[in-house]
Amino acid sequence: MSEVRRLADRVRLGIKVSQDLKKLIDMYLDSDPTYVNISEFARSAFREKIKKDTPWLYEEISRPDKNPTN
Repeated sequence: MSEVRRLADRVRLGIKVSQDLKKLIDMYLDSDPTYVNISEFARSAFREKIKKDTPWLYEEISRPDKNPTN
C-alpha cells in the first residue's frame, strides 16, 4: 500500500492528558528511540492495549481477508 493511500485512510484522534502524564510521555520518548514522535507512541500503545485486553477484536480487524465493505 502506498504512503499516500495509508495517510488517506487515517483519521484524526485528539485526546487531553494531564500535564504530569504529558511530562512522563515526553521523558519516555526522550529515553527510547523506538518512537519518532508522540503519534507513533500513541498508535503503538493503543494497539498493544487492544491486543492485550481483547485479542479477538484485534485479530478480527487485522485479518488479511477482511472485507472493507462490512
